Amino acid sequence: MSRNDTRTSATVRVFVPTYRRHKLFSRALDSLLAQTHTRWICEVHNDDPTDTFPAELVKRLGDPRIELHTHERNLGATQTFNLFFRPTREAFYSLLEDDNWWEPEFLTIMVSEMESNPSVSMGWCNQKIWEELPDGSWRDTHQLVTPSETDARSRLVRFGEWRQMLGAIHSNGSMLMRSRADKSYETPVNWPFALIEPFRERMVQFPLLYVPRPLAVFSLTLKTARTETRTEWVEGLTILAATFLSHAHYDEKHLAEVEPNANAKRRKASK
Repeated sequence: MSRNDTRTSATVRVFVPTYRRHKLFSRALDSLLAQTHTRWICEVHNDDPTDTFPAELVKRLGDPRIELHTHERNLGATQTFNLFFRPTREAFYSLLEDDNWWEPEFLTIMVSEMESNPSVSMGWCNQKIWEELPDGSWRDTHQLVTPSETDARSRLVRFGEWRQMLGAIHSNGSMLMRSRADKSYETPVNWPFALIEPFRERMVQFPLLYVPRPLAVFSLTLKTARTETRTEWVEGLTILAATFLSHAHYDEKHLAEVEPNANAKRRKASK
């Protein structure tokens, strides 16, 4: 099958947002091109209309599966991400942020897992953690986002895990969504960016599917686009906790088990 044929019969639409991160963007696209599952189509979204590098790279790669969308104005992360959580003609869609990357079997395994669970709308996998060093190089921390589940089987996750009280349990960079004609997951554009992922997760029908195998990389960059103030963060945590408790139906025993974990998460977030 030629690449043009693959493009018209794609199984997955991959969205790649980028903003002035030339080396990281190149690395992300390299990991997409290395996927063992080749039936994908990619939308690159350049959020800096003055930056010509994304167009130059896409042209140089010459892969007809990769489309370039240069925004007429800078939309910012939230508005850009809202473009990606709408129905697609492909069965699945995914988000590859320009600072993260995938192992070669990411799409192959995630598509297979989602096809084996046809009622699930969202699946995600474990991730390796790499960190950026001051000289611009990268170091493998040899840590995982969920280190205790590397040998476990894939499992369904129902709403009510304590981690959902103050955040999201999935990660955009390791996620595969099932496209449904009647489902969009757009979020308010004026909310603090830290609230967007957990808010969107609560819009998705549960259960979710978790794949413990680390098939993606979560990168710790020296610079971040997040600009939330401490006040916004505290307000956001309060909203998340209140709405979680109103729907999770925890009794006193469950609340006693959750409190130490929630306090630890708050301490870590405030550092």
